[in-house]
Amino acid sequence: MAAQTNFIDIATIWLHAGKGGDGAVSFHREKFVAAGGPDGGDGGRGGDIIFVVDDHLTTLMDFRYKRKYVAPEGGKGGASLCHGKNAENLVIKVPLGTVIKDAESGLVIADLSDHTPVTVAKGGRGGYGNAHFATPTRQIPKFAKPGVPGEDIQVTLELKLIADVGLIGFPNVGKSTFINKVAGRKTAKTEDRPGVTRSKQWVPIDRNLELLDTPGILWPKFDDQSVGMNLAYTGAVKDDILDVETLGCHLMAYLGEHYPDALKAAYKLSTLPEREAEKNDIAYGYRLLEAAGKKRGFLISGGEVDTERMAKILLDEYRAGKLGRFTLEMPEETEQPAASE
Repeated sequence: MAAQTNFIDIATIWLHAGKGGDGAVSFHREKFVAAGGPDGGDGGRGGDIIFVVDDHLTTLMDFRYKRKYVAPEGGKGGASLCHGKNAENLVIKVPLGTVIKDAESGLVIADLSDHTPVTVAKGGRGGYGNAHFATPTRQIPKFAKPGVPGEDIQVTLELKLIADVGLIGFPNVGKSTFINKVAGRKTAKTEDRPGVTRSKQWVPIDRNLELLDTPGILWPKFDDQSVGMNLAYTGAVKDDILDVETLGCHLMAYLGEHYPDALKAAYKLSTLPEREAEKNDIAYGYRLLEAAGKKRGFLISGGEVDTERMAKILLDEYRAGKLGRFTLEMPEETEQPAASE
């Protein structure tokens, strides 16, 4: 079975071109040669950072784990006017269609839509040796110039793609199942619930066809905010959009209002706190988290309940179906699902 590839289409990296080598301070010494004079050589050039296109790459996955790229420094100058070694250039391979932008200003530095190499950060020039500074009035210069630092820049890589066919859909409508049918193998994860596909996944079919499995689309603004909240409960919206504890408070308030019997059975609560008249989900859900966490023994210093830990446990159990069957729609009637044992 071919492995599934996570699709990474944007990455931010730091580039530091090589520093030029330092110039040398040296004087010519040879038998029978009086006052040989300065002969310190120049330093070598620092390495450039060059981006080239590699047709075998399809994502920016490599830049997810390595974010700092430093080119080698130039060699130092030597005696007898020896020039320091020029450093090798650092070559970074990227997929075709990568756009390189300045991370700070957002300006486009290069668009790698063909196979032409692009130098993004230039290495520093080598420093002059003391031989450069000899004059009739300064015949024994005892100094040289250091190498010039290379360019230092933070860039953002963006991979632009043009698909022959785009497949879009809401959560849990069968996009991943369709991908598996076309691929002829079970390469995209599927389950009978929304929110299974959490990130873009690249599915290669053959050399001429690659499919992209994407999470269900979420419209920017919900006419009914409860729809978006229910999607967050199931994991279809990343947990870092909402604080886990805040999301747990909303979920507890939802369960306490619509499924109180299932909630009491799951966390062995004899009664639920009464909801205040203003129907504040956060306040009511927090009291429920405290009650459930205290029953589970999730206590921290001072006897306070670790509500954040309880919120994580609640979300895990809800998504695993341990609190009963659920849908993305608000129930019209407060029908109680059978509590799991």
